[in-house]
Amino acid sequence: PAHRATALEAARKSIVLLQNNADRLPLKAGAKIAVIGANADDLGVLQGNYHGTALDPVTPLAGIRTRFGAANVTYAQGSLLAEEAAVVVPETALRSAGKP
Repeated sequence: PAHRATALEAARKSIVLLQNNADRLPLKAGAKIAVIGANADDLGVLQGNYHGTALDPVTPLAGIRTRFGAANVTYAQGSLLAEEAAVVVPETALRSAGKP
């Protein structure tokens, strides 16, 4: 049927393949990295609706900071995921004297 062909076409067009143009990957030590997105530092999203609790969960932001050094990683919440959805207060809102 036509809807199956349309679904297959949509699936094929939505696949993104990573290209390593200019040999940018793997990232070099000391690289400056921007992490953008409301879920990057939200442990609740990371654990999802699984039953149980992870022993030592690591958010994507925390893992990237550990690997590349906190001084090399800049974080921004980005846009809201959904209108009127609860949002974790982003660390970018918690600063004193210009420092996190």
